[in-house]
Amino acid sequence: MSQTKSQIGVLALQSLHVVEGDATPDTNDTTVIEKAYDLIYAVLRTKHLVSWGSTGDIPDEAVNPVVALVAESRIGYFKPPQHAEADIRLKASTAFLDLTEVLSPDYVSDPVPAEYF
Repeated sequence: MSQTKSQIGVLALQSLHVVEGDATPDTNDTTVIEKAYDLIYAVLRTKHLVSWGSTGDIPDEAVNPVVALVAESRIGYFKPPQHAEADIRLKASTAFLDLTEVLSPDYVSDPVPAEYF
């Protein structure tokens, strides 16, 4: 089940401890976090790490890394508790690698023997 941009925003706000449980996020918070998503999407696109459109659904395997990157990009704005900040930063530190592995699972290294003349 893929996630939409707004669902990613809610997940990022939950990881930042701005929204608890099923609560509805504030409109201003939603605007801030969706702009963060747009910036992260642009970065991922330049690195060829997206397989979806800017308004399309995010595939399941990319949800957690994208949420981590969006949340980390707004830590200074929302100022989550210290334990949450450390967790977000840890998840975001591997997000690019995670997306690379997810989006290129068919890559197999095929070394070619060198020919010396």
